[in-house]
Amino acid sequence: MSYQSLPEAARRRYIAYGLVIDSTLALRGALAATGAAAARAHADIEIRTGAIPADLVVEKQVGPYSWCPGKIIFDMPSVGRYYCDGGRAMTVEPAQGAASRSVEDMLIATALPVLLWMRDQVILHASCLQLPGFPAAIALSGPSGIGKSTLLQQGYLGGARIVGDDTIALHGHEDGVTASGLPGLIQGAGATAVARDRALNEAPLGAVFFLSRTPSLNNLSFSELTGAGALQAMLGQRHRNRVLGLLGKEAAVFKAIAAMVSGPAFRIFTWHKRDGDASLRNEEMAFIEAVLTS
Repeated sequence: MSYQSLPEAARRRYIAYGLVIDSTLALRGALAATGAAAARAHADIEIRTGAIPADLVVEKQVGPYSWCPGKIIFDMPSVGRYYCDGGRAMTVEPAQGAASRSVEDMLIATALPVLLWMRDQVILHASCLQLPGFPAAIALSGPSGIGKSTLLQQGYLGGARIVGDDTIALHGHEDGVTASGLPGLIQGAGATAVARDRALNEAPLGAVFFLSRTPSLNNLSFSELTGAGALQAMLGQRHRNRVLGLLGKEAAVFKAIAAMVSGPAFRIFTWHKRDGDASLRNEEMAFIEAVLTS
């Protein structure tokens, strides 16, 4: 039975990363499709559960990722296998006894970003929000646990609109760079559902801040990155970047990110914060707003 012939009740239509996605699995953080997106005959991506073909020939393997011509299998023991076919379709084969929440979480955390790389999108490990009164959004990047979601939640409580938490897709075009993600949920300690009118499918990107922690820091500390430093910072936060070697897209992605960094669309900073300081200070907010105004 083809995916399009699945009963309507078995699949749901979402908006995520600026794309229309049909899925039989829940996509936490995605928005329910409405209007023209809901009425479209076909989705950009189709996700279903089922058995992965047994006759696939694996040509290369890097960690949990296996490359078959035009396809990648992501294998997470005790959770499931995720078969990404050509950037448009995914079959998820849950492991026996796996909890549905674990299967869905791994779909969001890893399998869907793999599929997005296959679609030639640039995937950054970052959260993204649009501050009140500013058309351009800011991205907060850095390693897991450094405080991206905490700052995102504080921004939301202060009236910001949410573009995505933890992972965003960047799309460069002649007018600048657009960011998109999963705008409906802020993860972190105690997930926060984002109100529909505060969730953005996509937004122009105005600045990227790479979070850094230091043991002793009392004053406001931002350092602007340009040239090779800015490029290195962006390359260092590519999400699930090991799949790029399997796809043969490392050079193309390097070129795409270099073009974004060299253009005037957004500025890049290191944001130094003291260890244990999770607060968003007034002077920090003032600096960020000044960057967006300049």
